[in-house]
Amino acid sequence: MNQAQILKALEDHPDALGVIPSYRAVRPHLDVQIYDCLESTNHHLWQLLDQGATAGTVVIARRQWAGRGQWGRRWQSPEGGLYLSLLLEVEVPVQEQGMLTLASAWGLATALVKVGLPIQIKWPNDLVVMGRKLGGILTEIRRENHQIRYAVIGVGLNWANPVPDSGITLKTLLEQTGGAGLETLESLAALTLRGCFAGPAVLAGSGLG
Repeated sequence: MNQAQILKALEDHPDALGVIPSYRAVRPHLDVQIYDCLESTNHHLWQLLDQGATAGTVVIARRQWAGRGQWGRRWQSPEGGLYLSLLLEVEVPVQEQGMLTLASAWGLATALVKVGLPIQIKWPNDLVVMGRKLGGILTEIRRENHQIRYAVIGVGLNWANPVPDSGITLKTLLEQTGGAGLETLESLAALTLRGCFAGPAVLAGSGLG
């Protein structure tokens, strides 16, 4: 995983989603940090916020040893997958936290569909292909009064890692569909970031609900 290649991939096709590319405003402040192994990218990003990190900070791990999914379920995170968390500063009512997760899933699914992959969203936070799990999103928040102030959007996607029969990897899916534009894990990370910026921006701008 290479930081410079991720940033370059973000610049290659900035308007590919056809939705608000809000990462343009944050782009100068992007701070992509890559680690070999972490307990959890979400957990580490909250620690960085406490140390002064700002919106646009991204944490990526090659492996996680205590990754979490929805409802606190353990997320298997062997090497070969994408494990990424993005810090956003948002102004969304606390009661719309669920919509923030859905918006992030929508943004990421839209990005993947744009490169020819038949992705569907399984409520509330899974990405699936013909019933097989491709990945998931975990959104965590910090609030001020009745507003969400910060959100960490955590994404786990199967790229070339071992998966159970109920799962599928993007490598396998690309071989089956002939999808283009995702040759490397870095290009997947860039596409994931675009989706995670775009979905919440649409929610804040027009509302998905």
